[in-house]
Amino acid sequence: MIKETKTHIYSKKVNKPIKLLVFSDIHYSGEKDIKKLEYLYENVKKYDVDYICIPGDIVDIQGIKYDYLIKWLMKLGKIHPVILSLGNHDIRKKKKSFFDKDLWDKIEEIDNVFLLNNTCKSFKDIYFFGFTQSYNYYHEYLRENKKLMQKEIEEHGVCDRMPNKFSVLLMHSPICIKDKIISTKLNEYDLILSGHMHNGVVPPILDEIFDNNVGIVAPNKTLFPKVARGIIKKDNTIVISSGVTKISSNTGRLLRFLNIFFPIGINYIKISNEKKDDKKEIRYYR
Repeated sequence: MIKETKTHIYSKKVNKPIKLLVFSDIHYSGEKDIKKLEYLYENVKKYDVDYICIPGDIVDIQGIKYDYLIKWLMKLGKIHPVILSLGNHDIRKKKKSFFDKDLWDKIEEIDNVFLLNNTCKSFKDIYFFGFTQSYNYYHEYLRENKKLMQKEIEEHGVCDRMPNKFSVLLMHSPICIKDKIISTKLNEYDLILSGHMHNGVVPPILDEIFDNNVGIVAPNKTLFPKVARGIIKKDNTIVISSGVTKISSNTGRLLRFLNIFFPIGINYIKISNEKKDDKKEIRYYR
């Protein structure tokens, strides 16, 4: 099942509407994921959008065969431009920092697929930056560290040389997004796309009853994280994708089985200069 969340963003920076389709946390872990990703592809290609954005955790575990994943991204690139950023699973192997250069080089070679690893991609109507929060950010202090994130935003020039057009930041983890210094820096972006939180592992029924941003548990095992799901609108818009996969394979086969109870999360975002009701719309479909 797929949960689609539609939202509208008003911006004076765009002349004609821009439509994005967003989903994160694929957590590809081998051939057992083929059926799920084919199902996702068949639904994605039905959408009339301008860009597909995947803010991190494309892979789940390192050292497996990625042939199908490469072919799947090729198929996506034939539909629309695909914008990718990296998540914590994409840059680690077990408990070590790891960057699979061969895999990411192959992905960078795919036509119409743009991997942004602390780099940007500017189109005529929109600007994207993919911010890779480092392995140390996720693991050095056993918990995501806001001071290190502040430092890395400066080091990688995340907010430098931004053009005067609608700007989108792909940043895998939103956990530190409400830190005053970080939020002030990132307010230069009109839209921030994140994932990582797996919707706070909130079951579908509770997800609708408690329509807020609080989750049950975060990936770092923190209980009741405040920024775990949904959409936050303040000075800009933050969209936290609920993810394709809620429970990754490294948690064990039994727990991963619970994924059948969670829908695949897709966000459909329309950006226009038309002032209208920006209330989100949600539907479930197969």
